[in-house]
Amino acid sequence: MAEPPAGSAGAEGVPSRAPLAHAGARDPPAAPREGEVKACVLDTHAFVWYVQGRRVGRSAGRMLREVDRGRCRAWIPAIVPVEIVLLRERGRSAIGIPELEATLERNSELQLLPLDLAQAREFALLPGVHDPFDRMIMAAARAVGCPLLSADTGMQESGLLQVVWD
Repeated sequence: MAEPPAGSAGAEGVPSRAPLAHAGARDPPAAPREGEVKACVLDTHAFVWYVQGRRVGRSAGRMLREVDRGRCRAWIPAIVPVEIVLLRERGRSAIGIPELEATLERNSELQLLPLDLAQAREFALLPGVHDPFDRMIMAAARAVGCPLLSADTGMQESGLLQVVWD
């Protein structure tokens, strides 16, 4: 028997839960065809450097230009704004939530990726990744089937997902 639509009554008349996504969030993309990149996921530093206009890796820069041209979606995992707040509190980042919000308003291809069960499942499959922020970001990229833009060599060398930078 198929599951009832979110918000409708289930078999016992109990309403099912609505998906855990904020209003206005777009559905994660379908996996791209071979050789085609329709979407990517941004690591925290990749997003911060993008906002600051700092130089990024050659391949990452190419993808971010596609985002700016409206040809590629860039997903920002839900944990990234949290990490940005913590970095700013420690004096390690000049940007905060206002800059993040302004950037999202300027470019509709930059979208927050709400935390969902698919990401939690992927998170559970990455017990060897000890940094919880890295683990959540990697889980997000794996859950949506998109490459991750990151200069983090640990992520690049992990073999756990496709990482784009240089």
